[in-house]
Amino acid sequence: MAKADLHCHSKFSNHPEDWFLKRLGSSESYTQPEFVHEATKARGMDFVTITDHNRIEASLILKEQHPDKAFTGVESTVYFPENRAKVHILLWGFSEAQFKTVQEIRKDIYRFRDFVRDENIAYAVAHPAYTPDNRMTPEQLEKLLLMFDVFEGVNGSRTRSNNHDLVKGINSLTPDHIEDMRIRYGIEPISDEPWVKSFTGGTDDHAGLFLGCTYTEAPGATVDEFLESIRTKKSTFGGRTDDYKTYAFAIYKIAYDFSESRGGMLSKSLLPQISQWFLERSAAQADAEDPFAAAEALTKTHQHIQTLRALSANLKGVPDDNLDAKLNLAYGFIAELLDDVQAELTKSFEKDLVNLNPGKLIKHLSQAIPVVFLTAPFFGIFKHMHRERKLVDHVLTRFADGRPEGGKRILWFTDTLADLNGVAATLKTISRVADERQLNFRLAACVTDDEASEMDLPNLMRLPYVHDFPLPHYEKMSMKIPSLLRSMEMIEEYSPNEIFISTPGPVGLLAMLVARLLGVKTVGVFHTDVSRFADEITGDESLAEVAEAYMRWFFCSMDEIRVPTREYMDILESRGYDRAKMELFHRGIEAEVFTPRGDGRDFLRAKYDLSGGVNLLFAGRISKDKDLDILAEAYEEIVKRRGDVNLLIAGDGPYLDGLRARINGTGRVIYTGQIAREDLPQYYSGSDYFVFPSTSDTFGMVVLEAQACGLPAIVSDMGGPKEIIADGKTGFVTPGKDVGAWVEAIDKAIDLKERDPDNYESMRRASREHVIHNRDWANILESLL
Repeated sequence: MAKADLHCHSKFSNHPEDWFLKRLGSSESYTQPEFVHEATKARGMDFVTITDHNRIEASLILKEQHPDKAFTGVESTVYFPENRAKVHILLWGFSEAQFKTVQEIRKDIYRFRDFVRDENIAYAVAHPAYTPDNRMTPEQLEKLLLMFDVFEGVNGSRTRSNNHDLVKGINSLTPDHIEDMRIRYGIEPISDEPWVKSFTGGTDDHAGLFLGCTYTEAPGATVDEFLESIRTKKSTFGGRTDDYKTYAFAIYKIAYDFSESRGGMLSKSLLPQISQWFLERSAAQADAEDPFAAAEALTKTHQHIQTLRALSANLKGVPDDNLDAKLNLAYGFIAELLDDVQAELTKSFEKDLVNLNPGKLIKHLSQAIPVVFLTAPFFGIFKHMHRERKLVDHVLTRFADGRPEGGKRILWFTDTLADLNGVAATLKTISRVADERQLNFRLAACVTDDEASEMDLPNLMRLPYVHDFPLPHYEKMSMKIPSLLRSMEMIEEYSPNEIFISTPGPVGLLAMLVARLLGVKTVGVFHTDVSRFADEITGDESLAEVAEAYMRWFFCSMDEIRVPTREYMDILESRGYDRAKMELFHRGIEAEVFTPRGDGRDFLRAKYDLSGGVNLLFAGRISKDKDLDILAEAYEEIVKRRGDVNLLIAGDGPYLDGLRARINGTGRVIYTGQIAREDLPQYYSGSDYFVFPSTSDTFGMVVLEAQACGLPAIVSDMGGPKEIIADGKTGFVTPGKDVGAWVEAIDKAIDLKERDPDNYESMRRASREHVIHNRDWANILESLL
């Protein structure tokens, strides 16, 4: 089998599509034709061509110099006349006269196809699902499958998953698929067996870095035999694919070549300095030269240059021909630079805005400009490389089983995982159940080493972070700023098909950015009513309005919004959220963990020296938004009527000291502090009623846990928890923020226990049965993930 890199470029490809190169005024490539020949020959290619955009000068040069090994090539930009959607089609082995005709007819893909077929020119549709103008429709992609039989199966500048999934979809074509499309579009297929396709491979190299690393294999001892194998569908592909990092360094290399050709300020800037150092110089030169002196003088970012200078010493141990190792090393250096900038800017926002010192903030922003400029290509290219995902998914769904390589992969982001709250508890449960069921699921969060060790989640993606700070009014909750480039690297490696986002903090914003860059579906999970919390905690109406505007923007940016209860669907719709995007977010319970414990009452009596009586339990975050003042006032009234009522407050939070002061010395109040998750069933089982007065909770995970342990609950008629309760059967729903109503509800519940114990025990059994029947995690996750 002979090999050739059938898709590569030279200096004659001079109209860049990349925005970064356009802004620089650079050409698309500076590679010399003879260098293409030498580089591909060195990497084991038997034949050589160059496929510049709509130009053949380079391939003619090689054909003249190497007539036995080289042949003409071009990447023609062809158009669907109905909407001017561009398609790139590779042609090989044609004459100059044929190329002249191609140039005349390429504005009409239908005429172009007929000419290529009638002239028997070797061809392949390049990167079929990627089009430069993003105009191609799924219907037009299906037309390509009718009109052509040879496709580029691996393009070295596209992602591995997109290449693989597209080939899978195309290989799933059947005669019935072809006939259906023939009737629908009125286009005759190109061959007698158009459901049988073949593939080629090429690097799509513009920078001269990876020439010959991706290739086409086909039988043939001569150029003519090799091209005939492509025409008769006997070719296949092999070699590497790029990721956004290597593609970005190719852009750096082109920018460096541009700076060398033009000179000027760019040649002295940080970008060409790094490109030259990592892509051009040998390890031996590294011992004798300081590559960053000029950049240091230009940018004045001494700290950043020192970081690069110190880290560059690692390059000396990397062999000169190991380009991937060099690029990974360079990426690490640049990621560290951006980490420094992120940390500095975050601290500046945190301090200088509070201290009303805009001068320092502006200084930090100006110092960040060189590094932001340096890292900009990574983000644009990340999006560029995943832009064809929707068309790839269309081919998978239309012709295959709809499943991408490795199946559906879910990545779920959260800013809160190590904290004691319902969101964290829910996500940790989902993580464990998904792992048990071997679902393709990972949970992404910023956590410390100790937090990760304590949680011990097998499918946790630990995002690196550059800075953390306490959340105002929730000082025990730490917000962490994730490292952009390092996090992107981890996320891209996992290659999620769908992204879930539980929180609108820094991690949630990162998730939104990455989802947009990847072009995958985003599902926002509305756990927490932040605007209502802000109002309850601060009493500042303007702050609550700002929080609401932000939350509405955040969640309305999602493709789908999962909401815990139907009531909250109505609430969000009234606030301007799109009801059409909303679906219920069913939460489940681990019934084997949260189950009644027969020794629960003895456990509480021994641990807290309780002398009997009725045990009321509240569990959750101790904060004002939980309406704990309502519970405190109601309890004060209850103990005036009954002297044997204990109130256990389980949890921790910013209002703990305030609550202690509020009901200090009233009755028999026990503050348990934070309870380990595995110990909670003892508390639920040892209590008589769960009291949860919150009117701002969207769901109330602790209410579900209590019910699973057979504990009847008293909840407010405002918010989500009331939808967990079967009123009168598994607990009581009580008017929210009404102290008198809460007093009567608690009094009535205690009467039921004391005067009708059989009915009370039936309520305990019904509480668990109701949850088990409706809240099985296994079924919920199957439908959700």
